[in-house]
Amino acid sequence: MYQIFQPSPRQIPYANYSKITKPNTVHQCDLIEIPYDIDTNSLDDDLIFYYVLLVIDCATRYKDFIFLTSKSSEEVAEAFKSKYNNPDNPLNWPQLLQCDEGCEFMGSVTLIIDEYNINIRRIKAHFRHTSMAIVDHYAGLFELRVFKNQYTIEFLLPTGERCRECEWEL
Repeated sequence: MYQIFQPSPRQIPYANYSKITKPNTVHQCDLIEIPYDIDTNSLDDDLIFYYVLLVIDCATRYKDFIFLTSKSSEEVAEAFKSKYNNPDNPLNWPQLLQCDEGCEFMGSVTLIIDEYNINIRRIKAHFRHTSMAIVDHYAGLFELRVFKNQYTIEFLLPTGERCRECEWEL
């Protein structure tokens, strides 16, 4: 009689972030989109933020974010500079930066990372659930906290001014 299934592996390779004890050695970053339901043409000339850059220190689990108006690598690079060069911020330039393979983390971001002699690890999409788990969990909590307030404010509006009613009428 032969074995139908392969035996279970003896050691499964997972990313272990509990062994990172020195702060500012490994950071994870991600860019999430902010959905807006308002008409952007009716607003004043104020900036409208469409994205949020999330940065997490894997050792201390310190989380920080910055709002962005576009997904361009130049703006993401300037956000990294403003976040890491701020003396009031506990985040300093890390030794290793983990991000996804999106084009927003290439170009100008790669030039700045090379300028500060930082290694960058781009995580492929099918390994994202294990390697980027800390920042993905924080992104989910961030969206829950921010958008729950947005939905609550919408329900306080009069019936004709609610933005999501047109979705339900289809």
